[in-house]
Amino acid sequence: MNKSNNLVNVKDVGNHKEFVFINDFVIGTAYVEADGFYVFLPASCHGFWSSHIMKMIAERLDELNEDWDSQIKKEIGYR
Repeated sequence: MNKSNNLVNVKDVGNHKEFVFINDFVIGTAYVEADGFYVFLPASCHGFWSSHIMKMIAERLDELNEDWDSQIKKEIGYR
């Protein structure tokens, strides 16, 4: 899976995903937590993040979690 939304791309890297910003700069990784959902781990705790970039990261996480979220909702009868 290599998807892009303007500036943030997601690349498969073994058992996790890399979130890549312009020019292949890795901004963090996503991995599956105990509940089965992907979470984002920033590569650095320095600097700042604009709301625009954070929204793009959230969109990518939603895409990664879409199938699992649908399966959970189906199993518990959520409409």
